[in-house]
Amino acid sequence: MQITDGDALAIIVAEEFTVTVTVAVPVQPVADVPVTVYVVVDDGVTLIEEPLPPVLHE
Repeated sequence: MQITDGDALAIIVAEEFTVTVTVAVPVQPVADVPVTVYVVVDDGVTLIEEPLPPVLHE
């Protein structure tokens, strides 16, 4: 497991409701201990920094 600082790109193709959030975790206690972060996302809030063209859409 690696914890990095910076931007991430996620491309999601799904039939269901999906939310993807990237969170920076400043410190990992021990390499063997996984870090779980629960994020509350408000309905209707969307931030798109760079729109991507549709690819493989039917």
